[in-house]
Amino acid sequence: MTAYTVLRFSKLKSWGAVGGAGSHNARLRSTPNADPEAMAKNRFLVGSPSDDLTALCQSRLGGQKIRQNAVYAVEGVISASPGYFRPDNPERYGHYDPARLEPWLDASMSWLQKKYGDRVISAVLHLDEATPHLQFLILPLDENGKLNCRKLFGGSRQVMADLQTDYAQAVAHLGLSRGRAGSKAQHQNVAQYYAATQNLNHTSPPAMPTLADIEVPEPGARWQPFCAGGFG
Repeated sequence: MTAYTVLRFSKLKSWGAVGGAGSHNARLRSTPNADPEAMAKNRFLVGSPSDDLTALCQSRLGGQKIRQNAVYAVEGVISASPGYFRPDNPERYGHYDPARLEPWLDASMSWLQKKYGDRVISAVLHLDEATPHLQFLILPLDENGKLNCRKLFGGSRQVMADLQTDYAQAVAHLGLSRGRAGSKAQHQNVAQYYAATQNLNHTSPPAMPTLADIEVPEPGARWQPFCAGGFG
């Protein structure tokens, strides 16, 4: 069975959303789809549970003026098909093979830091949900230190597709594959991905997206894929 990469981004357009993402990642708020007994296994790879992400971002920004429609931060999730982490039993919620987890984690963090450097203000490995995943926040600063999501990520679907391909190449040596480019399948952003897990118990895993495509955000939606494109 082919195992696929998972890469999701969402734009955060308020300080409340940034703080909420930090609270979720540090498990300071209720996370119904997480196993409380496994929360101690989560790892902070960038930052710490005590970080105030809103204050960190504001400190980095200094006194620069922020546009009314600015993207304050970009939240992302990196993962893989359940079958990669537990090939013998993909449906065994919450379990993973450490010998597969660690190489994936090393390669994924290397890609993330090479791509975004110190713009990554938080990165957490969550091992208390159905399938291991990295959840991270990026402060989208341009080369002049100005808040500018479009400058950093671009504004076209092709940029998003290229990110999918680039990450897939970084983990290809692990046997992971990029989803089918240009697929018309409907995919989820970060918030939708989590919402989809709310009604699942610990005996069955949440459906993990496998195919890569580009998704156009709904006008006025609170959570949207950033910069005109989605992710697969």
